[in-house]
Amino acid sequence: DTQKLTRFAFGIFGDVPPEEPFPEECLLSIFPRRISKTKSVEPFERLEDFTLEMYEYLGAESVFGRIFTSMPNVRLMSLVLPPLSKLHIESDWLREGAFRRLRSMRVELSQMPAYVFPLYPGRFDDLEYCGELERMEVRVGPLYSVAEGKARMQYLLGRKLHWIEGN
Repeated sequence: DTQKLTRFAFGIFGDVPPEEPFPEECLLSIFPRRISKTKSVEPFERLEDFTLEMYEYLGAESVFGRIFTSMPNVRLMSLVLPPLSKLHIESDWLREGAFRRLRSMRVELSQMPAYVFPLYPGRFDDLEYCGELERMEVRVGPLYSVAEGKARMQYLLGRKLHWIEGN
């Protein structure tokens, strides 16, 4: 029963061809839409601590939206993402209840090739509207200087941002 969970961690390991629908179908079955049509009951309503690890799978906007809107009370979130992940925080997700209790987010972008810019403008910008957010920790791989992305996130989140570069 997902409504009883307070902590949930899972990972997607291995590369999946883009034309293969399995990861999206599997993830959408784990994170279904609202359970009841008559009342607003989210599948992971009590979830407070969430971890997602994806090392090669890039994700899809619809999947990320479903994941984050299904857990409106999450307070701690840890994401390990590939540099080219398709995660882009959408304002629609916030309107649907995503991140409304989020206090701390940790994002790790590992295995960074020098030519990748993982913090393109807009990727995490809407987090500035998360009123309870106290801390965002970003860990990046050692191969890329991310001064521009760091400066943008610092401007948006100020003292809430904690930046850690690998060695």
